[in-house]
Amino acid sequence: MATAKKATGAATKAATKRTTTKKASSRTPAKKAAMPDGTPQVLSGKVVTEHIDPDAERALADPDVAADYQEAKVQLQELARIEGRRTEVLKAVAQKLVDLRAHFNQPGSRGRRTDWNGESVEYVALAELVYRDAGVEGPDADTTKRSIRHHVENVKREVVPAKDWEHFGIQALTRGQRQALTAKSAKALEEVGSSAEEMASAATAGKATGQQLVQLIKRIDAGLSVYSLASLRAMTPAQRKTFRRELEDAKGKTDQLLTELDSLD
Repeated sequence: MATAKKATGAATKAATKRTTTKKASSRTPAKKAAMPDGTPQVLSGKVVTEHIDPDAERALADPDVAADYQEAKVQLQELARIEGRRTEVLKAVAQKLVDLRAHFNQPGSRGRRTDWNGESVEYVALAELVYRDAGVEGPDADTTKRSIRHHVENVKREVVPAKDWEHFGIQALTRGQRQALTAKSAKALEEVGSSAEEMASAATAGKATGQQLVQLIKRIDAGLSVYSLASLRAMTPAQRKTFRRELEDAKGKTDQLLTELDSLD
């Protein structure tokens, strides 16, 4: 009888141990499926099972490139999570994409120029991959990419030396500045032109007055206010040379008029 009890107790303990082990095993989290061999660790989601451009894969082997890629992806993913104004995040994405471009050379430059325009095979492959990796797909993807490209141009203006702007096709003014300058220039031309026409008509009729001359110089002064450092940057070197010549000529005439005014007062 004692032997039977011992056997029963041993069996109970063994069964309990097996049950406990089974429960513990059921609580152990399943291991994640391993990434395909050679997949850069910054990649995630379904993109790891899809085709990865060899140029992108090779570029991501550089830790610095991988770090900028990861930050660009995080910012792109943030775009999908926020509502309303997204300007600051769009700017952050643009900055990281320009940072990525800085790792590569412009095609055909023999290593002498940075790929600020994003034309190298490595950057093109990375840009396509990071959008896909971050889930920027569907009908809104093109709109998002256009917005980012706008901010990329602004970032380029900040990081590329002014002497290289013409080479990279960088506008000296932002789109908003160009629109404002166009509007101000058109208004100044219209006002000065209309004043000159009025004076010419009055002079023909023998009715020109001193007040009209004062009004004209005010309009000319308003026209000069269009010019600023920003607007001067919008000119090509040849245009600035011509502008300087015209400005010096105008200055000479202004100095002469001031001298004649002194003689009258």
